[in-house]
Amino acid sequence: LYGMVNPSVDMTKPVGQWNSYMITIDYNKNFGNVVFNGTEVVKFPLFGDEWDAMVSKTKFANCDQKPWDNCEFGKFKTGKICFQDHQAPVYFRNIKILEL
Repeated sequence: LYGMVNPSVDMTKPVGQWNSYMITIDYNKNFGNVVFNGTEVVKFPLFGDEWDAMVSKTKFANCDQKPWDNCEFGKFKTGKICFQDHQAPVYFRNIKILEL
C-alpha cells in the first residue's frame, strides 16, 4: 500500500521503540485494513474499480507495458510475502502469518 493510500494518522513510535502492525486481508469481503500500534490507519478494497484507481496513480500503473509478462500488481491471492527496507538498518520481531 506504500505510495497508494495514506494512513489516516501517524502512529509511529519514537526511534528505539517497537512499532506493531496487524494487516487483515479478506478476499470474500473485498476488504483489507492496517492497524498500526493499535489504531486502524488504513482501509482498502482488494480488487475492483477503487483498487484499480489507486494503482493507476502509482509507478505500477502501466506495469503491463514493462518487460515482464502478465503483470497484475496487487491482484495475486496467494504467493510470497517480503519485507522491504530503504537501505537503512531495519529489525523485525515476532512475525506471525495466519490464515483466517
